[in-house]
Amino acid sequence: MRKVLVADADESMRNLLVKFLIKEGFEVCVAVSGKDAIEKMSQSKFDFIIIDENIYKSNQLDINSIVDKLMPKAKIIYIAPFYAFSERIEMEGDKVIKCGDKLFKISELKNLINEFTSSSG
Repeated sequence: MRKVLVADADESMRNLLVKFLIKEGFEVCVAVSGKDAIEKMSQSKFDFIIIDENIYKSNQLDINSIVDKLMPKAKIIYIAPFYAFSERIEMEGDKVIKCGDKLFKISELKNLINEFTSSSG
């Protein structure tokens, strides 16, 4: 089973993502802050880390370091409040997917995860 960490300070966004990911067959763990995310990442490996932009930006070095050392195949998807994936997905290396500049549909998140799952096959 693919494992996902959802790190978002916004409870309603966390709940939405968790419900969707569980329905899609993922094992889901949640974090409410950067410190919480770093602790969970140090204790368990994840295939995907879906993280709020503010949490990611304020903890970027620590998060990338842990992912590089413990989960080199993991992908980090960061989402900004009310924004996500546009057609112009920007990459930082091959690990971090930045959000775009429009409202996102949950189906876009599903397609993105499926794309990465099948390409890492």
